[in-house]
Amino acid sequence: MTKLIIGDRQSGRTTDLIRAAADDEAHGVICYIVCHSQEEAYRISQEAQKMELSIGFPLTYDEFIHRSYHGTNVDKIYIDNLRLFLAHISLVPIGMVVW
Repeated sequence: MTKLIIGDRQSGRTTDLIRAAADDEAHGVICYIVCHSQEEAYRISQEAQKMELSIGFPLTYDEFIHRSYHGTNVDKIYIDNLRLFLAHISLVPIGMVVW
């Protein structure tokens, strides 16, 4: 089942994502967080370390789109900031999304 975290900026959404990924990893589920840039991937990685949680180093949107994780056994993907991800892959503004 896909879960959706909704909240305002700075409300802890990415922190929740880190916790979920770390929990999955602790249970043997191989997962990656996908985020908008290398800088954000580093920030997320550092945040997980501060929280003393173990996660794989996050992928960028481009690495995800180009399947840079190919060849590894990935069980699950967590997308950080779906709005930015959709804007990244679309040439035109997205007016509505139905889940």
